[in-house]
Amino acid sequence: MEIAIIGAGRVESALLQSQAHEAKFFKAFNTVGVDVMTKPRFPEGRAAMFVAGPDGPEKQLVMSLVADVGFEALDAGPLKSARLLEPLAMLWIQVARKEQNPNFALVLGKRAAGGQAQPLTQLKAVAGSFSPDLWP
Repeated sequence: MEIAIIGAGRVESALLQSQAHEAKFFKAFNTVGVDVMTKPRFPEGRAAMFVAGPDGPEKQLVMSLVADVGFEALDAGPLKSARLLEPLAMLWIQVARKEQNPNFALVLGKRAAGGQAQPLTQLKAVAGSFSPDLWP
């Protein structure tokens, strides 16, 4: 069995997948902190939560779970896309520490599909209230 160095370019979930061929692995719930996990709804909308993993009924189950707990579930593509979610999580941590406020998330701004000159989907950061007893 291979021992991987975490953060050295290989995604942990991909390593697990390479060792357990019959299992299906997904990455989600790693881009926000506990304040947002417990309250993913903001006045501007639901916090976005990316899900990376293989297409199929299992992914739809994970997407439903994400939505059921209050997030806006976003399909990030196959499991290899999990590598893109890890820097997003690190950025979230850096901003939370800098702002001394872990109560923020990305909220998906959507525009109607079709028509002329439709702008691209935009993500925006939403700040919430600071909870000093939950943040060192």
